[in-house]
Amino acid sequence: MEKYSKYFLLDADTVKEYAKEKVGYFKEEEKLYAAEIGDGNINYVFKVWNPQTGRSLIVKQADTVLRSSGRPLDRYRNKIEAEMLGIESELAEGLVPRIYLYDEIMYAMSMEDISAYKNLRTEMAAGLGGSAPQQAPLEKVSPANENRVVHDGNFAAGRYGGNAASDHGFDSRQGKEEGKGKTVYESGAL
Repeated sequence: MEKYSKYFLLDADTVKEYAKEKVGYFKEEEKLYAAEIGDGNINYVFKVWNPQTGRSLIVKQADTVLRSSGRPLDRYRNKIEAEMLGIESELAEGLVPRIYLYDEIMYAMSMEDISAYKNLRTEMAAGLGGSAPQQAPLEKVSPANENRVVHDGNFAAGRYGGNAASDHGFDSRQGKEEGKGKTVYESGAL
């Protein structure tokens, strides 16, 4: 693993190798695809997947500068987020994406892909199914429930909203009936 003994910025090609060699999530012989899916200005977020098996992984890597301005950033923020997700996972099992690996050299967090979930910010902006904002009902959520809210750690850092690939905000899984997704909240869960 000499290749990952010094920090460098991953890209759509090198993240596939990283997911196999460092994370160990995929086998060496698997044909993988990868794309940068982050819409942010701070981190690089990649989805790595094998279309034959359907397995996928998210790799979120911190950089040293803000993309838009070049302002310096502390890469340690990604470790704080990984640690927060670990704590939140213990407190709210099944409601937080699983962290498979946090790499302190590469400042990269490899985590469960939650892109199959609906984006809560979008749902709230749409009024949770209606045109006017509504108050959402509070319901008990269990890990076995098909509708769940997932927290990716950014709320604790003071950010909210984002994409459904776990880079930002809260997401909820779509219900079993196509087009009948429901956003579910658990009082005090997060």
